[in-house]
Amino acid sequence: MFGLVASVMAGPAGGEEPIDYKTLRADRTPILKSLIEPVAACVRRRDTRHAAFRGCVDWHSAVHGTWALVAYTRVAKDRKFAGLIRNRLSAKNVEIERAMLRRRPNFEMPYGRAWFLRLAIEHERTFRSNRLSAMADEVARSLVDHYRSSPPDPLSRDYDSASWALIQLWYFGRHRGAVEITRFVEAVARKNFLNPASPCPVEVERGAWPGFMSVCGNWAYLASLVLARAEMNQWIKRLLPRPGRIRPVTQPRTAHHFGMNFSRAWGYWKIYKSTGDTRYRTLYVRHFATQYQNRDWWAGNYHAVGHWVAQFGVYALLPIFDE
Repeated sequence: MFGLVASVMAGPAGGEEPIDYKTLRADRTPILKSLIEPVAACVRRRDTRHAAFRGCVDWHSAVHGTWALVAYTRVAKDRKFAGLIRNRLSAKNVEIERAMLRRRPNFEMPYGRAWFLRLAIEHERTFRSNRLSAMADEVARSLVDHYRSSPPDPLSRDYDSASWALIQLWYFGRHRGAVEITRFVEAVARKNFLNPASPCPVEVERGAWPGFMSVCGNWAYLASLVLARAEMNQWIKRLLPRPGRIRPVTQPRTAHHFGMNFSRAWGYWKIYKSTGDTRYRTLYVRHFATQYQNRDWWAGNYHAVGHWVAQFGVYALLPIFDE
């Protein structure tokens, strides 16, 4: 078996021997380094008029692009992007972005705001800096207010994904020691997400829902933050009763669909870690490898995939560094 990086260099996926978890974990650092290349290129650009988050075509992609550079700095122990990060997140730029969000309370609600919380957590963890803290506190309050007034829908998708926003809000509350935030998320999750009327329609994510965020994966991800292992093992059987039938997206239908495999991967990893069921670790590897082995799917056309998909790959890969 040759490694995942070698398979990408050899060309698009076709007849490769399947990648296993051991191989993926062994190759995690060179994989991360290859994923970060298009991320750095897009963060350096001037695509919008925003002060800090001005590359990567749009605000939210620039936020998760910056997050990916910060995460890379920590796990790869490589500070080559430290200057770029410092420049983008100068005190002046952050204050301009903060003022903009105050003026525009619906801007990037909830998707981009959730990514900003993830960036704030990672930035403080990596650089021991509280530069983003005040803005992040305001963003967190805006998300809490949003879900107090608009009950979340477990089937909300893509930019409206409530599960994704609540996941990042929960992590931010834990990071800040804000018990009221984590308790809020847990209460909302228990009321709205833990009693599915029917299994999540996971297979429609491969075709009928050609989006970029896995509804089913993020739903399970959120549940894993609330449920103990024994509860999670029982609950996941209701949400995803046939994991053996789940297959990666092999023919993306839209530009957004190129994010689905990485998005699913991080959900399956959380299911595996919260249940111990290795079938979900296998799904994690299959989805990650299917996407990564097709380099054009994450480093191809800039406006279609090159400005955002690699960041999803970094998020999906990061847990095996922290394991």
